[in-house]
Amino acid sequence: MNYKLNQDTFFVNEIYSPKLKDEGEYYYYILTKKGVSNKELEKYIPRGNTCGIKDKNATTVQWFCTTEKIEKATLLESKNKEIKVKFKGKSDERLFVGKHEGNKFEVKVNLSEEEYKELKSISNRPFLVCNYFGEQRFDDRVFQLKELLENEFYQDALKFVLTEESKFDSETSTLMKKIIEKHFGDWKKILSFEVINNSGKKGLFEFLNKRTEEKKKLDENDFKEAFRFVEKNSFKFSLKAIQSKKFNELVNIEAIQKGAKVVGLIKGVEFLFDAKKSFKRQITVPVTEFEKSFGLKELERNTYFQTKFKLNKRKDDYWILFDLEKGAYATVVLEYLKNYLKGLKF
Repeated sequence: MNYKLNQDTFFVNEIYSPKLKDEGEYYYYILTKKGVSNKELEKYIPRGNTCGIKDKNATTVQWFCTTEKIEKATLLESKNKEIKVKFKGKSDERLFVGKHEGNKFEVKVNLSEEEYKELKSISNRPFLVCNYFGEQRFDDRVFQLKELLENEFYQDALKFVLTEESKFDSETSTLMKKIIEKHFGDWKKILSFEVINNSGKKGLFEFLNKRTEEKKKLDENDFKEAFRFVEKNSFKFSLKAIQSKKFNELVNIEAIQKGAKVVGLIKGVEFLFDAKKSFKRQITVPVTEFEKSFGLKELERNTYFQTKFKLNKRKDDYWILFDLEKGAYATVVLEYLKNYLKGLKF
C-alpha cells in the first residue's frame, strides 16, 4: 500500500453542527480550501476563528466564523489553489480550537490485489491505534531545538532560533538571519543594521549588548533570559511541538512494553503503531519552568484511539474512508495500515 496526499487524493470534512440564527455577532461560513495553508488564508479572508488547522495538502471543508462579512463566495480559484466560502447563518458564540467533534477522511491509496482483499476482510472492524502526533506537527528544526533546550545549551538554542532558515521566511527575514548568523556575539554590529533596528528583534540585541557591557562575558543564564525577547507566538508553537515529540516518545515506550508489533515512521523515526487496551489510558508530559514562562501547561493526552474504516473501489481506484475524534491524525492511521500490510509479506 502506498499513497500520495494532495488535494485530489486526500479529503477532510469537519464534523460539527453549530446552532445558527438570523442575527448574532459572528458570521458563520462553510470554508472549502484546496492546496492552501492556514497562514495563506489570511491573505484572502478576514481574520477569524476555526475549530482547528486543516492540512494544506488536501481538500478540506470546515466551519469558519468572523465578525466581518465576507462579500465574495469565491475568493481564490486557480489551477492548484482554491478557497470558497458559503454563508450559513449567524451566532453569538465564536468558534475555537477543539469545538468540533472530529473529522471525516477519504484517502485514495494504491493497493495490490492481495492488499485489497486483506483490507476488505478487516474493514468495518474496530481497531486501536497509538495516538501519536502526526509528522505534520513537526519539522526537522524542532528535533534539533529540543536537544539543545534539554541540554540547557541556551546560547546555541537562541542562535538556532534566530538564524535557522525556514521555507516560510520572507526576503527580509532571510536577510536578518544572515546578518545575525554572521555577527552573532557582536551585538553592537548587529544593531548597526537598519533592518534589525526596525524589527521586533531590536529589544533582544539591546538586552544582550547591555548585559555584555555589564558582565563582559555572558553565560547560559543570560541567553536563557534573552529568550523573553523572542517572538512569543512562533516560539511557543515550537515549544508545543517539542512537548508533542516527548509525548510520542512516551507512548512508544508504552507500546514497546505492551508488545506492539506494527513498526512505522514519523519524520524518519521508528515508532510502534498498534495499541492495546492494556495501555495506560492517558500520559501526561510535565512542563518545565522554562516552558511555563511562555504560557505552556502540562500536556495530557489519550495514548490511543479506536477507529474503523471502509474500503471503496471507484472504477480502478481504491479509497479508504474513516472518521477520527478531534486531535487524532489521519496520517497515523494510514501509516498503521501501510505497515500492517507490509508485515504480512504477501
